[in-house]
Amino acid sequence: MAKYSILLSVIILTLVYSCEDTIDEKHNGTITGIVESKVTGMPLEGAVISTNPPSLSVKTNVEGKFTIGELEEGDYVVSASKHEYANGSTTVKVIEDKVTTIVIQLEDGDLAANTVKFADPSPVQSQEDVGVPVTFSWNYTGVSDSSDIAFELNVYTNESEGPIITETELTDTFYVAENLSYSKKHFWTLTAKKNDEKVGQSELWNFNTISSSSLPYLFSSVSDANIYLSGEKEGSRHRLTQETISNNFPRANPVTDEVIYSATYNSQNYIYLVYGEEQITKRVSPLPVDGNHNSGAGFCWSPTGDQILFCHYDKLYRINKDGSGLFTVSTAPAGRNYVFVDWSGQSGKLVVQSRGVNIYDSEIYLMNPDGSDLTMIVDNTDGRTENPNFSIDGKLVVYTHDNANVNDPYGRMFDSRIYTYDIASATITDISGTNKTNGTNDLQPRYSPDGSKIIFVNTSNTGTGQKNIYVMDAGGGSRELYFENAEMPEWR
Repeated sequence: MAKYSILLSVIILTLVYSCEDTIDEKHNGTITGIVESKVTGMPLEGAVISTNPPSLSVKTNVEGKFTIGELEEGDYVVSASKHEYANGSTTVKVIEDKVTTIVIQLEDGDLAANTVKFADPSPVQSQEDVGVPVTFSWNYTGVSDSSDIAFELNVYTNESEGPIITETELTDTFYVAENLSYSKKHFWTLTAKKNDEKVGQSELWNFNTISSSSLPYLFSSVSDANIYLSGEKEGSRHRLTQETISNNFPRANPVTDEVIYSATYNSQNYIYLVYGEEQITKRVSPLPVDGNHNSGAGFCWSPTGDQILFCHYDKLYRINKDGSGLFTVSTAPAGRNYVFVDWSGQSGKLVVQSRGVNIYDSEIYLMNPDGSDLTMIVDNTDGRTENPNFSIDGKLVVYTHDNANVNDPYGRMFDSRIYTYDIASATITDISGTNKTNGTNDLQPRYSPDGSKIIFVNTSNTGTGQKNIYVMDAGGGSRELYFENAEMPEWR
């Protein structure tokens, strides 16, 4: 009987252990597949394959293939990722002792939002004193094929309800904004798109534009006939005018930051006003600055900065700075036209130049602001006379005269020099002296605001040479080159 009991126990234990092996047995399967580009269909090497529930991660081979074995049967999410491509995934059922084959297509990363990353923005974040016009530029990464990528640039200010500049479909990584205001904080942002799908968004950067009042030099560029500002010798040039026509002879308001200049309209020179940090421009003269051999330079501010004088044939007119209140100040002597004018608050006088039909026929006068007491100070002599204006204290008149005394039929000057006329002593002094290079002309002199310097143009007397702006002491010494390929200088 005992033998039968022992045998029964052995059989029971055997059955128990046999049942436990059946319960713990794992039914494994395998996933194999290929990862390819959805756009090109080409296999993608080096894609990282992972599963959920987790298993061993693998990478695709050169043919884009992968294999993951020893997977318990059940449902899995298989994911693939690769740099410059959007992640892709698919659901797979693993079957015991079976190999399940799948294909995962990855969207080109250029079509994945926020794949593009922007770098190296210019202006940089919080940059100060950014010059006008502003050149925006940037670099970017994260795009394998940039052939169809485009950018959208948006520029804002604190006061703007929306963008003040929106430029879409930019294919270059730079953009020049012409009309941004001086002395203002600006914000800018970039969006990248490919095939009209957003693929990247930049941060919101900001910068401050330079103050126009910190730029003391005004001049016209020879290359594009626009007026520029600069803060220092050979410094950066910041454009003031945006016109494609010729812009000439900037004149700074003695009280405000406003500037007037002459510009060609219907083949005649009218006076334009630029005002405000937004550089608002409007034409203010009802009549052109015109007359006998008048280059459009015959205008000036009143000492109080609220009125403008200008020359129109034989008339000298005064207007308010908004263009209203046209008033005739003076009529030139018979057969002559007014061509230059300046107004001194210190002396309480006007200096004017008249010209006859011949370009060399010039006379310079003093008169009262109401046009009375016309008095000649420089009479008509051989050679061309130009650009009379007052010293800061009103005691001197500076002007240029061609010392060669040659009357060329085309008005060419051979040895133009800068002279001063002392009103009290009626003394004329050549301040170009021996400092001027032979074969050149000194032109367009203007006193600095403190009276210690004169800014002027020097150029070859051939009439075709490069025009450069120099600064020298008021007495004529210490000439220094300030700006190349520039003319018609002015101080602020």
